[in-house]
Amino acid sequence: MNYGSNQTFTITPDEGYQVSDVLVDEVSVGAVETYTFENITADHSIETSFEIKTYTITASANEFGTISPNGEVEVEHGGSQTFTITPNEGYLIVDVYVNDESVGAVSTYTFENVTEDQTIYANFSTNVFVISASAGDNGTISPSGEVAVGTGDDISFSIIPDVGYIVSGVIVDDVSVGVPESYTFENVTENHSIEATFEIQTVTLTIEIVGEGDVLVNSESYVSPIEVEYGTTLSLDAIPEEYWNFDNWSGDQGGRDTHIDVAMDGNKTITATFTEITDQEFTLTINTIGSGSVKVNDVTYTEPTVYNRG
Repeated sequence: MNYGSNQTFTITPDEGYQVSDVLVDEVSVGAVETYTFENITADHSIETSFEIKTYTITASANEFGTISPNGEVEVEHGGSQTFTITPNEGYLIVDVYVNDESVGAVSTYTFENVTEDQTIYANFSTNVFVISASAGDNGTISPSGEVAVGTGDDISFSIIPDVGYIVSGVIVDDVSVGVPESYTFENVTENHSIEATFEIQTVTLTIEIVGEGDVLVNSESYVSPIEVEYGTTLSLDAIPEEYWNFDNWSGDQGGRDTHIDVAMDGNKTITATFTEITDQEFTLTINTIGSGSVKVNDVTYTEPTVYNRG
C-alpha cells in the first residue's frame, strides 16, 4: 500500500447472516458494511464478525385461550417454530390467523424456513355456531363440513364446479339463493346450512356456410345452433352442391378434409367454405336424322363442341 493512499474494504455477509461488528486496530467501529482507511501512514488491521439473522414471530390470543409460545418469539434465518393453540375449558378455537390470513381452527401451526417477521393470532369463543356446508357431485364448496364460526363473525364460502359443469343451485337454510359462485354469512348469531349442486354445462356449436353446400352434423342436416353437453364429440361432414367444391373448415377448428370430429369443450363457431367450379367443360353433340343442318350460336354445327359451364 502506498504511503498516504486510501483503501476501502467492503464487508459482505453470506445469505441469512449479517455483520455483527467490525474491529479496526482492535477498536469497534460498529456493524458497518464498508470501511475506508484514509491517508495511510502506518500498518493497520481490520477484522469482521458475522451472526445469523433472526426474525420475530409475534404470537397472541384473546382471553379465552392460550398460544404457546406467546409474545415475540425470535427465530433464526431458515429455522422453524411450532405454536400450540389451547382453548380454556368450555371454549373452542374459532380461527387462527397467520399474517392476517385464516388457516382455520387448527390446534397447532408451524412456521417453516422463516425468512421474515411473521404474526399469528388465535381466536377463541364460547358462543360458537356451526355452519354445515356440503356439495353434490361434480363440484366443491370451500370450506366444507361442520364449520365453526364465532358470534358476530362473517364467513364466506366459495362454490367451485368441476371442469365442464356449472352451479345449478345453492340452498341456504333450505331456501334457494340462486346460482352464486360464493356466499357470505354475515354477523352469525345462529347455526346455518349451505348446500351446492351442480349440472353439466351446455355448450353451443354454430356453423357458418360460405358458398353453396350443406353440413351434416352426426349425419343430419345442420340447423343452427346446436346445443350439446360439455365433452360431447360431434361429427361434421361437408356436402357441396352441384358444381361446387368443398374448400376448407375455419374458425375454432380447421382443415381441408370434408369430415372432421369436433370435441365440444366450449362454445365453438366453425365456418365451412365452398368454392364454385368455373372451369368445368361440357361437350355438345348433335345428331341429325334426315336432311338438314343445325346452327349453334349462328354457326352451322359440324362436330361436337366443347363449352365451359355457364
